[in-house]
Amino acid sequence: MHSFAFSVSSNTDIPPSPPVEQEQYQKYSNVPVEDEYTARLKQLTKKIQSLRKKIKLFEENFEKEHGYRPSQSDKTAKAEIKKYMADLTKARKELKKLKEEAEMSSRSRHGSGASSGGSESPTSIPTMEQTLESIMKKLKEKRRDARRPEELELMTRDQIQEEKLAIQKSLLHFEGIHGRPSSKLAKDLMRPLYNHYRLVKRMLAKPASPRDTAELQTVPEDQPFELTAALPTTTTTARQAWKSIHVPTADLEDDENFDAAADFCIPRDPLLPRDTIRILPMTSGSSKSWQSGESSSNQESTLHEMTVPQLQEELTKSRAEKRKLRKILREFENDFLEQHGRKVQKEDKIPLQEDYQEYKQVKARLRLLEALLSKHQQQKLCEMEKGL
Repeated sequence: MHSFAFSVSSNTDIPPSPPVEQEQYQKYSNVPVEDEYTARLKQLTKKIQSLRKKIKLFEENFEKEHGYRPSQSDKTAKAEIKKYMADLTKARKELKKLKEEAEMSSRSRHGSGASSGGSESPTSIPTMEQTLESIMKKLKEKRRDARRPEELELMTRDQIQEEKLAIQKSLLHFEGIHGRPSSKLAKDLMRPLYNHYRLVKRMLAKPASPRDTAELQTVPEDQPFELTAALPTTTTTARQAWKSIHVPTADLEDDENFDAAADFCIPRDPLLPRDTIRILPMTSGSSKSWQSGESSSNQESTLHEMTVPQLQEELTKSRAEKRKLRKILREFENDFLEQHGRKVQKEDKIPLQEDYQEYKQVKARLRLLEALLSKHQQQKLCEMEKGL
C-alpha cells in the first residue's frame, strides 16, 4: 500500500495537487503590507476630510458674518485656519506620494512575477524612454511612407491632418501604457511631443476660423485695413459667432501642466464699436498712440506694404504688448477676486476700460499679422511648386 502511494506521487504524468499551504502562506505574508498601505490611506483620507470640514466651517461662519466668502488673504490672516490649510496641503501631497509608490510597487511586482513565471522579456512593461523612442521612430516612418515633410510649415492642410491623427494615436498608445504624465520627469520627457501636437492643432484651427478663408481677402492699397471687411454681413448669427468664437493665437508660451492652458479671454465690450477698430503698426511708445487711428491718419501706414521680416518684427512687438496687458488684467482680476470674493463683472472693469479695449485691439492686430504672414507663406509654397 505504501509502495503504491509512493509510485503515484512520483509519477510525473500526473499533475501535482494545489499547494494549499504555500498559497495560504503567500496570502498571509501579503496581509501586513496591504494592511499597512490601507491603514495609512485611511488615515490620510480621514485627516484631509477633517481639515476640509474645519476650513469649510470657518468659511460658512465668515460668510454669515461679513456677507461674502472669505478670500485667501482672509483665511491666512487667521493663524488657526492658516495652519489647517498648510496641513491640508501637506496631507494631500503625502496621499499623492503614497498612491504613486503603491502603483510603482504594484507594477514592479507584476513585472517580477511575469519574469519569474517564465514569460519572455517583450511582455514586460517598457520604460517611458523606450516607449517615446519607439513612438518617434514610428512617426518618422509614417511620414516617410506618406511622403510628408518633417517641417510642419511645408505640409499641406491634408498632411497636417494626417500628422495630427498619427500623433494622437501615438499619445493614446503612450498613455495606455504609462498613463498621462504626472511627475516632473515624465512631463519634461514628453513635453516636446505634446507641444508638437498642440502646434498641429493650432495650425488646423486657424483656417477653420471665421477670420481666415482659403483665399485671403485683398487688403486695400489706399486705406487702412478694416476688420469688418472680413466679417460676413449676410446674417446676424454669423456676426454674433464672430463675437463669441475663441480662436487660439500662434504664440507659444510655457505650459507647466500640459493642459494646454486656456487663452486669456476678454468679453466683448459693446461700448467699443467694432466698425471703428483699425489696425495700425506698433510704435516704439505705448500702443495707445495707434488706438485712435482716424484722428492721426497722417501717421498711419498699412501692414500689407511690409516685407516678411518687418511683419515678423511687428508680430513680436504685438505679442510682447499682449503679454504685458494680459499680466496687468490678470493681476487686477486676481486682486479683485481676493478682495471681494467674486469674479470681475462688466461694471467692475471701468477703471481699466482702456486697457481692456487696448488688449482687444492688440489681439485683432495679431490676427491680421498672422493672416498676412500666412498669405506670404502660401505664395512662397506656390512659387516652389511651380519651380518643381
